[in-house]
Amino acid sequence: IGYFDQAVDRDPTFALAYAEQSFAYFLSSDRRFGARPNDEAIDLAEAAAHQALALDERLWSTWRALVAVRDARGDPVGSNAAARRAYELNPGSPEAIRLYVGILYQEGRFDEALALNERVVALDPLSPTYLTNLAGQYAWRGMRERAAGAHERAMEVDPGWHVSYARAAYFSYFIGDYDLAARRGAHGATVEGPDARMAASAAWITANAWLALGDYDAAREWLSYALEAGKPRLWIDQVEIRIRLAEGRDGDAHELLDRWVARIPPEGGCCLHHRMLGTDPDPWSFAAFVEAYGKAGLAADP
Repeated sequence: IGYFDQAVDRDPTFALAYAEQSFAYFLSSDRRFGARPNDEAIDLAEAAAHQALALDERLWSTWRALVAVRDARGDPVGSNAAARRAYELNPGSPEAIRLYVGILYQEGRFDEALALNERVVALDPLSPTYLTNLAGQYAWRGMRERAAGAHERAMEVDPGWHVSYARAAYFSYFIGDYDLAARRGAHGATVEGPDARMAASAAWITANAWLALGDYDAAREWLSYALEAGKPRLWIDQVEIRIRLAEGRDGDAHELLDRWVARIPPEGGCCLHHRMLGTDPDPWSFAAFVEAYGKAGLAADP
């Protein structure tokens, strides 16, 4: 933010500096980037974004900041309008397209969204981020071979980006290739990179893979790694409960589960119960679980 301040001080007509400053202000509320009070960060971000718009409304990065600000203010209509405007002004920008794709998914226009995700990769075929995003959309649409190919390509174009391995591990796990999931997840959790949260997720899916393979000691070892890297306790105990069940320790498993269920209102308890036991009849329905997860206290110990 200090460098952006210097940039606008030297040239108050430099729209791009205000645009990037806006998003930097928005991120500054995150504890990883300064822990500025949330309301203050949003107000500063919005002011900088409007300054950028007054100078040049074409910059997609200004609209990205406004999407974030309006989402944070609970204004989905305003957020969608900003995303749509970003795309209208920058139809050839991969990032502007990504903002617009979110609207298409909300509107149920899945074929159009997938086509635009493919266009993003065509515009920047060496981006592992775009490739793994496309792989996720292929997987969601049941296009497993295309998903596998996109994951392979993402790992190929940037072997040092551990997020590619982490996301590929999730894909391998969900198609039942647990051995490959364990190998990819282990690599995603240990390769050097700045995103500790994704490393924690990679360790967590690795633990799940070892559980599926029947090696409970390895599963617990990776759970410890995931917890140390920042994976919330609720997610750790979700796997620990299933390990105890697999070991025939049903009483211990249900005792741990009951500690979590007791912490949330009854409407969330059933969903949490199914999710942590792996018996949810609709494994892709996350809304109720996320609500229960929040009410359970996130990373707190039961």
